[in-house]
Amino acid sequence: TSAATLMAILQEPAPDIRAIRHDLPPALADLLAHMLVKDKNGRIGSVRLVGAALEAIMKGVQAGTADEIVLQPPPATPNFAAPAPAAPSGPFQAPNAPPHFVGRAVALAELVDLLKREQVVALVGMGGIGKTSLAAAVAGQLRIHFADGVLWANTHTSEPSNILELWGRAYDHDFSGLTDLASRETAVRSLLVDKQALLVLDNVDDAAEARPLLLHGSRGAALLTTRNLDIASALNAHAFVVPELSAESSVALLVEVLGEARVLDDPNEAAAAEQIGDLLHHLPLAVEIAAQRLKSRARMTLAAMARRLQDEQQRLGLAISDSAVRASFEVSWEALDEELQTLFAKIAVFGGRPFTVEALAAVADWNIYLAEDDLYTLTTLSLVQEVGETRYKQHPLLADFAAEKLGDNDEANGRMARYFLKFAQENQENFEALDPEWENLLAAVQVAHQERAWQLVLDLTGALGRSWFRYGRYHDANTAYALAETAAQQLDSDEALAHILLNWAEVGIEQSRYDEAWGWLETAVNIYYRLEDGTGIAKSCYFQGCILFDQGHYPDAERELQQSIAFASQTNEKEVEANATEQLARVYFEIDDNTDRARQVAEQAMEMHQTIENQFGQTKMHRLLSNIEIRNGNLDQAKKQAARAKEISSRIQDPVEEGLANYLLVGIYSMQEAYEKADLLAEESLDVFRRRGNKRYEAMVLNEISLNYLALGNPEKSLEITQQTLQIFRQIEERLGYAYAMRHLGDIYRKLGQPQQSLKAWQEAKQIAEFLNHSHLLGQLENRLGA
Repeated sequence: TSAATLMAILQEPAPDIRAIRHDLPPALADLLAHMLVKDKNGRIGSVRLVGAALEAIMKGVQAGTADEIVLQPPPATPNFAAPAPAAPSGPFQAPNAPPHFVGRAVALAELVDLLKREQVVALVGMGGIGKTSLAAAVAGQLRIHFADGVLWANTHTSEPSNILELWGRAYDHDFSGLTDLASRETAVRSLLVDKQALLVLDNVDDAAEARPLLLHGSRGAALLTTRNLDIASALNAHAFVVPELSAESSVALLVEVLGEARVLDDPNEAAAAEQIGDLLHHLPLAVEIAAQRLKSRARMTLAAMARRLQDEQQRLGLAISDSAVRASFEVSWEALDEELQTLFAKIAVFGGRPFTVEALAAVADWNIYLAEDDLYTLTTLSLVQEVGETRYKQHPLLADFAAEKLGDNDEANGRMARYFLKFAQENQENFEALDPEWENLLAAVQVAHQERAWQLVLDLTGALGRSWFRYGRYHDANTAYALAETAAQQLDSDEALAHILLNWAEVGIEQSRYDEAWGWLETAVNIYYRLEDGTGIAKSCYFQGCILFDQGHYPDAERELQQSIAFASQTNEKEVEANATEQLARVYFEIDDNTDRARQVAEQAMEMHQTIENQFGQTKMHRLLSNIEIRNGNLDQAKKQAARAKEISSRIQDPVEEGLANYLLVGIYSMQEAYEKADLLAEESLDVFRRRGNKRYEAMVLNEISLNYLALGNPEKSLEITQQTLQIFRQIEERLGYAYAMRHLGDIYRKLGQPQQSLKAWQEAKQIAEFLNHSHLLGQLENRLGA
């Protein structure tokens, strides 16, 4: 019988291959013998070692046995996911392969080889086939090959912009300040361009969302998992269709979990083991769950499990592609007691996202220790997976199954949303607490919206709005504010609607989505006028002034900012008044022929920021006052203001503000011909801005470095750097920075003796300065063109 044959294969020594192949080299015959040893402690421990031995044999290494070729002893148990002893220092984000990882040696070896030749490989297969486990094993095996790291992302539960931020953080870069997907994509692409890194995208179900994440350089590669072959094709990936386990491997998985004696000692049970594999179509997830159920029921026979699976499949009447997994789930579900069934179903509110015991206890309204004990039981049954040290999650298929069992449970969904509301209120400035929960926090808003709990939607967005903005979660903010707009309309609350639109506009301004932001502000300010809400009017006018300033419409910006100051003063809104006054000083700095008015208003803003103890505002004003002193030629005073800005920003741990203070000092030292100090600070600032992906500030520092090279008599190097600067300014559509760089380009060409190129560059810069009505830059260019 098949069972008897299988038992013979598993228990009896392998025959000596030399009995039928006398011509085999001794080393190869010995290698085959080592590979077929029944005791796993005596077998060669990994495909990598087998490959090394074969390579040595093919190269003609003189060795009598495989032991002489494979120089290191095999590990006690084969673990295809284990990294090599000398692991590289790059980040490794892949999860561990499951403990019972069997029957994938051939696929693993093929994929390891494939990813050394192909840049994008897709594991394609139905749910439960083991794509994620195989990807984890491949990542572990290739860790030594990709010395700069292995990055992992679940594209089903995380947004691309958030994934890119996490990848940047893995290399100690903070891209949270980059407000849109394109900017983060560019920053991560630049970060990875020279790295030998493997990117793993798990659960890809949308090619458009995965495409911005395929940012590997020429030395890197990407591995993705998907159920859809069309997605693999759309992403130009080499498709690797993950096969089902072989019949022998299904039985081997049962043996791994239950032990050889229970599965194979009784021929009837061995035959039932084969039947279980067949009934479950040899899907690893389904076989694993059935095995764990048997393990938890020591008295249940394999034959009884086979009968139950057969009955369940007939009852469900499902298609072949679904029946194996669903039947396995149903059998496990029916075997749970009522308490475990209740908890398992309520885990569905997390939608396959990682969660804590505390969150689940709140959803179930249970004692935390009881919830923890039951989670442990579900984990041992493979119905829940452990994630990290304190979190759990369900396999996506199990999450879908649990959702069916939960049904329309308003109570559980409501508890989930209220738990995360309290969590958000308590941790608004605690990034370490918020960071693992971002997906759940956004899901809480979405659940509240689905349940039509309109006030809860507004409460959640109110609690999370500043956190989303502060930590660069712009996608989350945009998604939530769209839902909150609906909630405010459903509650017929103009006040709530105006508040939502005002906060949404702030996000839009940060992302340079000026048209949308202006529309939201127009609606908000009209409501505030109708409500006679001076504070709301002051904030709306301030944001409108910021938009107009960014667009170079300085007279209109001045009007809106003055209006904001007037309303803020009437309503005693000190922070809004200080911010609007600060922005007004910047307007005057850009449009006035002298700095008198800019200095006067800047000093007023500084006094306001000091009164309300706004240290961030103070650093910005010290920088503006430094720029005013630079323009007036008072370099010593400029240096004092910049140094003060650097001191405060260092104290409040704001590296971007500190970098901007350094940028000012670079320019001051350059003008004082202290080029060594300038170069040192320039490199320091450049590193800060590159780590945060801030292309505008990077270009500004590069421009200062280029100025230094020109002053030191190296126009060729200055030209090379200015071309980089112009490329960045063009890429981010920064008109004023581009105009200053073009002015400098004209200076370089003049130094190189190319007057026509100089005139062309200055004329282009002059056109931009005229468009922006920038009198200071315009005067500089007119002097050059008239000389």
